[in-house]
Amino acid sequence: MKRTRLLSHTQKIWLGWFAIIAAAILAGLLLAALDGSQAIWSGVLAYMLLLLLGVCGLLGMRRLLHANHAAWRAAIVASMVRLVIGVILMLILPQAGYQDNPASQAGYLFKDAYRRDVQAWELAQSSAPIITAFAGEFSGDQYGGMLALSALIYRYLSADAHRPFLVLIVTAAVSALGVLATWGVVKAWFGEPAALISAWLMALYPEAVLLGASHMREALVIPAIAFAWYGMVAVTERSARGGWLVAIAAIVLLLVQPAAALGVFLVLLVLWTLDPSRRLSLKRAFIAGGLSLLALVVLYSIWAHLPSLQYTKGWQVFVQWLENNFMFQGKITVRASGWLQNIIGDLGEQWRGVVLLVYGIFQPVLPAALITPGASIWRVVGIFRAAGWYFILPFLVYIPWMAWVEKSERHRRQLIWLAMVMWGWTLIASANGGGDQWDNPRYRTMFLVFMAGAIGWMWQTLRLRDNWREKHRWFHRLVALEGVFILVFSYWYVGRKYIRAIWLDIWVVLIIFLVLGGGIILWGWRQDHKRRQAAATEETPSEDRKAV
Repeated sequence: MKRTRLLSHTQKIWLGWFAIIAAAILAGLLLAALDGSQAIWSGVLAYMLLLLLGVCGLLGMRRLLHANHAAWRAAIVASMVRLVIGVILMLILPQAGYQDNPASQAGYLFKDAYRRDVQAWELAQSSAPIITAFAGEFSGDQYGGMLALSALIYRYLSADAHRPFLVLIVTAAVSALGVLATWGVVKAWFGEPAALISAWLMALYPEAVLLGASHMREALVIPAIAFAWYGMVAVTERSARGGWLVAIAAIVLLLVQPAAALGVFLVLLVLWTLDPSRRLSLKRAFIAGGLSLLALVVLYSIWAHLPSLQYTKGWQVFVQWLENNFMFQGKITVRASGWLQNIIGDLGEQWRGVVLLVYGIFQPVLPAALITPGASIWRVVGIFRAAGWYFILPFLVYIPWMAWVEKSERHRRQLIWLAMVMWGWTLIASANGGGDQWDNPRYRTMFLVFMAGAIGWMWQTLRLRDNWREKHRWFHRLVALEGVFILVFSYWYVGRKYIRAIWLDIWVVLIIFLVLGGGIILWGWRQDHKRRQAAATEETPSEDRKAV
């Protein structure tokens, strides 16, 4: 019998690169055929170059983190899902979307992405330098970072035709890098099983997928925050690569979303301070305070030059920025919702902020996405986004309690801080977005890496504990509460949109939900009380047994 000759390591590498290049050529040909431009071959070269750069970046990140095959699969799936969905949306939205929506007719899911990309193409075609994007002259991007990147790609890779697919390749590849970084940081903190759960959540969370499949700056912000967190962990382990990753993340965040840069910096600074392996000295406290002050000054200098804030002085810049966003988006949200107007009218104008804040937490509202009529593609997108949020919401509600009762001191304080950060940022996003169903969820998703890390820890912790279904019954009750919310409000939306005969006033629906939800809570408390009594009875010896 002839022995089969195995390929050497070098031959496998060459064969792998041959397959990668062949796939890049085929993908480039397909994208060039779909983008509608006449210059096919220049498009193929541009697409192939960016695809190969993306693959090289992913391979480099995999080697840097020593990522296993499971993490690599999550990253590849993340990039492919985003690129495929982004291309499909750009092709079908002009036909299947709303005909009176210019962004939809141009193939863009987000209005901000449409304005930014059109202005980036105009800048690329002009004689103005790319740095003009940071001058505050473009309404599509108040900070300029994403606009500058898009214009740079168009000017030097696609000067002959507007090819939006090029930017989608970049956002898809960078999103995949964020998946690998998430895997790395969660593995360092909580172990490999939790890291894989977090990586897949980053890869497939619907809002992150749609942002990564669009020309949105959050497609860069989300991975940059993951880089920053992993860099901080690497720095604590005295690894040189940690400082570089933190620096890269800081540059990206400051150019693309300075407000997120400040928030992330403060979050990571506290996480670093709460590390149980290090003692907080006076020197470190001064360094942390100095860096925090420097970050505030940098953010102030950026915001003070924004057109909407240029006449605001001092620390009022920060307050005015949040008020501007909340008031503007809040008015739009209330104007578009008759039942919100009724609730605010009944409660009084002084409750407007609280109502919008609570409403924003539940956005995008799953019952509305399921029931409200509309174009099929927009209904699919709405259900996809809402289902993702309502899937992780019970975890986010339960994580603070799990962190509080966690017996291991290794990361207990840091987990409590992460829980505070997740809910603090969720409220800030709700306030900043004014309860809007588009801006509010994308602001919230910027901190997805912290949510994914905590959920990965919780999931794995529950799996490792014996009899966890008995010990964590309240998690199941939270899921039941969410189910009741979805059913009750789905009924209300059906009555509102289709069958007026069964329609109930919104206040009646709220009371029904509170009664049913309160019943679940009281029943759960009663069941736990009975179990405690039964356990106490079993532990207490009876009189007969005492006599014996």
